[in-house]
Amino acid sequence: MDRRPAIKPGPDLRQVDTGRDDSFDTATDGDGHGRLDTGVTGLTGSSVDTLYDLGLPPEALADDVEDAELDEPVPNAERLVAQAVALAGDDHDAATLVGRFWRFAPDEELIGFTPEEMLDAARAHRDLAEQRVPGELKLRIHAPGADQHHTVIEIVTDDMPFLVDSMTALLNAHHLDVHMLVHPLVVVRREPLGRLTEVSADVEPDDAIAGDLVESWMRIEIDPIRDAGQRDQLRRELQRVLTDVREAVEDWPKMRQSALTLADDLASART
Repeated sequence: MDRRPAIKPGPDLRQVDTGRDDSFDTATDGDGHGRLDTGVTGLTGSSVDTLYDLGLPPEALADDVEDAELDEPVPNAERLVAQAVALAGDDHDAATLVGRFWRFAPDEELIGFTPEEMLDAARAHRDLAEQRVPGELKLRIHAPGADQHHTVIEIVTDDMPFLVDSMTALLNAHHLDVHMLVHPLVVVRREPLGRLTEVSADVEPDDAIAGDLVESWMRIEIDPIRDAGQRDQLRRELQRVLTDVREAVEDWPKMRQSALTLADDLASART
C-alpha cells in the first residue's frame, strides 16, 4: 500500500507559571493537589557568585544555572536531528526513530543537548515500549543525577485526545515547570501478547494500515524531583490522570449515543 509522508503540526507546548513556591506542603492546595518539592530554591536577586559565597549546596544553584543556559547559543534543531540520525549508522530502525522522535522539538528546548544524547533518548524510549498490550500504560520517571537539572518522564500509551493538555495541567497544579515536551505518534506492530515486533517510524499515523497500532510516545522534562517518595507520588498522579483520560475517551461515544436516544424519546413523546 502506498504510504504517503506528511508534515504534522508539533505538539502544543503549554508554558506554566514560573512564579511558584517550590516547598512541599503535605496539605493540598485549593485545587485539591498536594505540592511536590523539586529540591530547588533560590534567593531573589542573588548572583551565582553570591550563592557560592554563602556556601549553599549545588541544588540551590539550579535556577541560576538554568538562567545561565539562556546565554548559550540556540542550536539548530534540524541540524542536531540530522547529526543524531547519522550517528545511528547502519541501524535504519534507530535512524528513522530518532528522526521522528525529535523532529518537532523547538530549537530553544534543545540547548545543551548533544546528538549522542538524542539518539540514546530515542533508543531508551523504544526499550520502554518493548512489551505493551493495547490499553496498557508504560510510565517511567528518572531520578535526576547530582549534576542534572531536570527530571525526565517517559510515557508510552495509546494515541488519545487530551493527553498533552491533561499532563501539563497536572504538572502545573504541582508547580512543576515543563522545560521540554516531545510527543511523537509512532506506528508499531506487536504480537498478540504485546511484544514489539516493528517500529515503522517512517510511516505517518494517517497512513497506518490493518495490523498497525498508533501509539503516543511522550518525553517530558520538568523541574528536578530528587526525593524518591515525591517521584512516587507524581507517578501515582500521572497514572490517575491518564486513566481518567482513557475512560473519558472510551465513554464519550456511549454518552453521545445515550444523549441521542434520549433526544429521540423526548421528540417522540411530544408527537
